[in-house]
Amino acid sequence: LDPSDEDLGLLLETLSQAMEQSNDQEEHTPALYSKLFPRLPSWIRGHLTVRMGALHLALVLSREPLAEHMPAWNAMYANDGALGFFLRSTPDEHGEASFSQARSYVIGIIWNL
Repeated sequence: LDPSDEDLGLLLETLSQAMEQSNDQEEHTPALYSKLFPRLPSWIRGHLTVRMGALHLALVLSREPLAEHMPAWNAMYANDGALGFFLRSTPDEHGEASFSQARSYVIGIIWNL
């Protein structure tokens, strides 16, 4: 689960898509949430593919947030948090074509929370 491994990004994207399409999302999400949520900050700071997969997964997880994780969600939006970066930076500073998509995920997460 190395954040620099591009294959992890593909795995995270596949997992988040499967979670979105699952009819048993309410049944499986809490168990997955507790295993995946603590890793999100390091994955969001990882390789571009990992970052986008992690942001999509975070968007899915934010639809059913657990109360005990709200302080951690808030910390990710802090100035130095993994998600706060996308709200306080501009695409010009980083030149990534995916920056707008990443910011869209981050705004969607805020909306869900």
